[in-house]
Amino acid sequence: MSVSPELLMGGGCGASGNCPLHVLQETADGYRIVLDGIGAIQSVAMAKESTRGFYNVIIHGGTVGMPMTISYAWNSSKYEVAGSLGAQPQESSTNVVHYMPPTNLPNTDRKGSCWESSAAASYRTDAWRCMDGNTIYDPCFSLPGKMAVACDVIPTEREKGFRLTLTKPLPKPFVVPQDRRAKYWGWLIELDDGMSCSPFTGERPFGADYGCTSKTKGGNLPENWTLLTGLDGHSTLWSTKKTILVKSGSEWKVKSINSVSVKTAWQ
Repeated sequence: MSVSPELLMGGGCGASGNCPLHVLQETADGYRIVLDGIGAIQSVAMAKESTRGFYNVIIHGGTVGMPMTISYAWNSSKYEVAGSLGAQPQESSTNVVHYMPPTNLPNTDRKGSCWESSAAASYRTDAWRCMDGNTIYDPCFSLPGKMAVACDVIPTEREKGFRLTLTKPLPKPFVVPQDRRAKYWGWLIELDDGMSCSPFTGERPFGADYGCTSKTKGGNLPENWTLLTGLDGHSTLWSTKKTILVKSGSEWKVKSINSVSVKTAWQ
């Protein structure tokens, strides 16, 4: 068995860890990235086991109360999550939609207020972070000519959403400077497999940007968790890194990390 010529590189660590990880391989032209690890990494180790002459890489990370372990193996050209093969998106185009809320939402007695601009749709000046009772909705969208906003809307489900009557005027919107705006984003995105995901508006578990969860019965945490990291729009068909986590005892384990294509992005 040959010893693999890798160099483990970490960067941007916080006080408690949370480091990204890059494994670089030396080539005649310099170094190339052969492993691009997800965030919230606490420690890295080389396993005793090897695959195709390269030692496996074991990563421990996660966040408080949600530990995670990932095992990477060599696939002849780079490191992949053990037992995982990256899916290649078919070439087409991502459908980018400027969302307009429906004006015919059913009248309800629900009342509330919005105290700041949306975190999920932060580049829109008509999107808000609002509260109905003890429940926060983000984004809610201004309804033209009405002292109300449309909340909990899902473009793929026409029956979803309600009109929230405002108890006080909307605040002044926060305008993100042009040079700080991301070109590829969505407050809701649909993947090519039909899964819909939305951005995290508070803590970002494992350094991810978007999340799709499947809740256990009566539980507050999902038993399976799908996380998305970054949106890549270098081609007409956007892509993202999709990580599927499964609960194993008290910690999370990575089932797979694949590159998937984005079918639709609502902005």
